[in-house]
Amino acid sequence: MTARDTYLPVLILLALLPFSGCSDKSASPGTAGLVGSTWHLTSLDNIKGVTTEVTDETFTALFSDSGDVSGTASCNTYSAVYSSVGAGDLDIDSLSTTLVYCGEESLMDQYYAALLAAYSYEISGSGLTIYFASQGKLRFERQVIYTGS
Repeated sequence: MTARDTYLPVLILLALLPFSGCSDKSASPGTAGLVGSTWHLTSLDNIKGVTTEVTDETFTALFSDSGDVSGTASCNTYSAVYSSVGAGDLDIDSLSTTLVYCGEESLMDQYYAALLAAYSYEISGSGLTIYFASQGKLRFERQVIYTGS
């Protein structure tokens, strides 16, 4: 066995290593109503059935057609990867965020936990509801952009 025979398989593996983690993370065709709008959180229903209206903090979500979701969560920003295997199905994963302290009363941690526990969504008119855990809901309204006409 020559040195070439020994090192050639190793070199091939090293050459392919950068491509081993690549995947197509594009959103499914069923996410058309979800993609392209900035959604503003209006309320959070936790799994105990307690509804918190969101009026003084900014929570947003922007879903891209490439499978990314990003936005603001109180005084922080975040990004994650989402997928949908069928109409209304939703899975959010790989959340990364800035780490600014937003105060004791912030809903930020609950919001992040809800996103990571999401399993489905529904769009009705200008509203988006993301369902998480057993009975939790995040309710959003589509941002209206004034065009000045």
